[in-house]
Amino acid sequence: MTTSLIARAAQVCAFALGCGVIHAARTHAAAVSRMLAAMAIVTAARALLGASPAGATDDHMRLDDITTDNSA
Repeated sequence: MTTSLIARAAQVCAFALGCGVIHAARTHAAAVSRMLAAMAIVTAARALLGASPAGATDDHMRLDDITTDNSA
């Protein structure tokens, strides 16, 4: 019985918190948009910087393996 009441209380709190977030987002839409845009830029930059060293290993990037064809 107690677990059921706690689960219901958690649902009510989550609903109230969600309503508060939506209200704040509508009231301060410009600030929320700027914050989301900044977060998207930072996340993209971190993803690109994190992927760069992992994807370009020096073991497979030797100039001896590159052949050129200048017959044109």
